[in-house]
Amino acid sequence: MSSRYIKFDRNFVSGNANNDREFLAHQIPSRSQTKSNCIDFVKKLPLFQGLTDDQKISILNEGQVLHYAEGRYLFRHGDSLRSFYIICDGVIKISYVSPEGENRVTDILTSGHSICKAEIFQLDKNHSANAIIVKDAEVMKFPKSWLIENVKKYDVFALNLLVAISYELSNIRMEVEQQAQMSSMQLLMCFFKKLCFFYNFDPAGFELPYSKSLIAARLGVKSETFSRMLAKLKEYGIIIEGSHVSIKDMKVIQKDVCSACPIEEDCLARKFFGKKSHNKFSSFDYDPYFKFRKKN
Repeated sequence: MSSRYIKFDRNFVSGNANNDREFLAHQIPSRSQTKSNCIDFVKKLPLFQGLTDDQKISILNEGQVLHYAEGRYLFRHGDSLRSFYIICDGVIKISYVSPEGENRVTDILTSGHSICKAEIFQLDKNHSANAIIVKDAEVMKFPKSWLIENVKKYDVFALNLLVAISYELSNIRMEVEQQAQMSSMQLLMCFFKKLCFFYNFDPAGFELPYSKSLIAARLGVKSETFSRMLAKLKEYGIIIEGSHVSIKDMKVIQKDVCSACPIEEDCLARKFFGKKSHNKFSSFDYDPYFKFRKKN
């Protein structure tokens, strides 16, 4: 077995010596076999549809596959924006620190997600958020010049990127509408339904893919309030025991949550679970651009 080794990456130097030493010491390139596996996974993503296999392999070979341990930073707020990332495995959260000092989680990203695709084309030169590893992650990293050059070189790649950015912005808009018109309980039940959709979980019983505290932060709910909300879910047939979740009847969520949702007609999860034969389909059939996941 090939040994792993530490490589200092100057793209991530923040100017704080203590932070840099801690960060760089945990940015460990993966074995070449892992890079091959990552390329095989990444080249199937919708972002690269329309390119030939030779084109995909050629441009993806320019990337570097890195392993990040749980709790480490992919980048910090204020760091120079120099790279584009694709998650091959693991979980990463995007967070901001409010003026009041509160840590606000704005997204939880898993395998297949890309990071910084829109920011690279904006005028800002520094990251406006933190990207923190929630579960050990394998990430393909490319210099931002790679993204810009391939957008210019391949029209189909540029179109795929535009679609992905548009889809992401649409998700943000829909989330804002939901937060404005739905209760915290409705948002929580909606979150569990989307977990089943995006992870292909069986609603009858599944394990939470990340901690309850992270879910609370993602929903913008304080821990003590979140605990009371979890207990109240029993009234809707949702049983929480530790990290195990059991939804007795998805139709209850469809009735009590989806009916109050301002984006009901645009919700992919609602359409998926609204199908009587949804067990015959993969959620990927409904969400081909942004929520692609590695199949086990």
